[in-house]
Amino acid sequence: MAAVVGWVAWWFRHPAVDQAQARAMQPVIEAYVHEHSGQLGFGGSLDSRLKPEVFCDAGIIEIRPDGPRWRVGMMLNCGEFARRGSTLIEGSSGYPSIGEVMVLSGSPGHYRVLSLNLGPPGYDPAWVHQNFSSLAARWLLSTYPPTAPDPIGQAWQAFGFPAGTTAVQQ
Repeated sequence: MAAVVGWVAWWFRHPAVDQAQARAMQPVIEAYVHEHSGQLGFGGSLDSRLKPEVFCDAGIIEIRPDGPRWRVGMMLNCGEFARRGSTLIEGSSGYPSIGEVMVLSGSPGHYRVLSLNLGPPGYDPAWVHQNFSSLAARWLLSTYPPTAPDPIGQAWQAFGFPAGTTAVQQ
């Protein structure tokens, strides 16, 4: 019985992530995706007169050294938001992903995004195995894959809404 429990624990373990390093990378990743959201194909579902913005939150699932760089495997959750009077509007073009890989250079306080591979638009296990460690790939393709947080907190801050404000789907 102990062997079975040990095997199950080993099989379902997740990649270890240096949380301090992940917290240092998070703002750079989110800023990059926010700044390049149009080029990445995010957004476009809300009326442009509302001046919508796309916000993404990354759930970092692995950080691997790649020479002088870092390969960061993550899940992205993106949403398009705008303000209409006293209402927070959310577009219908949310983007929960199956996995993304970003390459960064630098060190804490000096990270810089070099590239982003959004992966295929559909479920492609071959791409996942090609771009993630075996441990991360197994987690991504499992029955209970990792998820990324909802980026609504960024929208609250950007549009001046108090935390907890409900977004109305448009």
